[in-house]
Amino acid sequence: MNGLDHAGWQVVGYVVSAIIGAALHWVLRKDNCKTCGVPEKYEELKLEIARLCNVVELLAEKVGLTVKERKEIESFHGGPI
Repeated sequence: MNGLDHAGWQVVGYVVSAIIGAALHWVLRKDNCKTCGVPEKYEELKLEIARLCNVVELLAEKVGLTVKERKEIESFHGGPI
């Protein structure tokens, strides 16, 4: 076996190892949100954001902001004040 054949087999070995490693990584580290509880965390975050937006709306009403200022606040959180 000469040097070129040896190098070819090394490249084949590296490629096969990379494929096997990627497959194992995909199988073992698969992100399954049903078991980790991520959707529940996002739901809590959505509720907290909605609560804070309501607080901003109430504060805007209390201090008597102009329509232009209220529209600017509305553009930040994407909902009507």
